[in-house]
Amino acid sequence: MPRYQRFERLTLDQKLAEADSEPWCGVQVIDLDTGVCVHWFRIDGPVAELYGLGVLPIGTLAIE
Repeated sequence: MPRYQRFERLTLDQKLAEADSEPWCGVQVIDLDTGVCVHWFRIDGPVAELYGLGVLPIGTLAIE
């Protein structure tokens, strides 16, 4: 898919329509031991590209 074009005509489109839902962009933090989403945040507005991922070791605190 060329960059900067929307994802269209995917199976996801049909599933969203069936659920009467709109797509949105966000990030989820998944506990790898339980498979549970423990945190998430939504990114509103146009999103052109997401890249880069950082993983903090267990017990590391982010600087606020």
